[in-house]
Amino acid sequence: MPGLPPIIYHYTESQASVGIATSGVIWARLNSELNDAREFIDGPEIARALLKGHFETLDGYKYRWSHDARVEAAIALGWTTPPPAWITSFSAEGNDLTQWRAYAPTGWALGFDAYAIERQAALLPGWSLVQCVYGAERRQLIDSVITGVLDDPAAHHWTEEFLTEQIVSAVREVAGRVKDPNFGTEQEWRLVYSGSDLASSSYAHFPLPANCLRVLRRAPGEPMHRLPSIEDPVPAAFAAGPLGPTELDVSHIPWRGPR
Repeated sequence: MPGLPPIIYHYTESQASVGIATSGVIWARLNSELNDAREFIDGPEIARALLKGHFETLDGYKYRWSHDARVEAAIALGWTTPPPAWITSFSAEGNDLTQWRAYAPTGWALGFDAYAIERQAALLPGWSLVQCVYGAERRQLIDSVITGVLDDPAAHHWTEEFLTEQIVSAVREVAGRVKDPNFGTEQEWRLVYSGSDLASSSYAHFPLPANCLRVLRRAPGEPMHRLPSIEDPVPAAFAAGPLGPTELDVSHIPWRGPR
């Protein structure tokens, strides 16, 4: 998989852009409230197929696949009802028509220093910046976490119940990264908070590093064909805020249809 790009983009409308600019904070939303939950529909099938193959080749009576229904149910439950996590999305692609249409038809792509965000996330308990996977990479990722559990030297001494718990836990850890290949053009990275202190709160707040904004790009199409001015509300808010002024740009992707 490609590594972390220098800049990652957050597509959002003008009002939210001003909020990020003035506060220096970006909000992550509770995963159970996200609009794109169906992106993960292939996950259980991939996990079950891989687990079946692993169990059929393992030695020892404890790991025969005679209890597949139980393990499959556990994996499906672990995937469809993941533990609470708060997510905000970025993209390695800063000028993608699909994302303009979906997230910011009259808004902005905010390009941030990806390495600064990664360092900030590493310093804050519970936060991480992770890459989403599509296509064959999904299978590789799930296989790696399952194999990590099964290769534990102590695995042959575990009860079936404990082994199941460990596998479910490992698969759940990567659930938020596995996406339908149809979304592959988004090249998504996710800023994730997995702490346990927010209970059922809808949002977690991530303080962005100072002066981390690198690109401020406006949505394509009329009447926004002109290059934005530093006096426009969104660029002005960033220039006056903690994230700093930056390069101004406008998308020239042809736009057809209503916004």
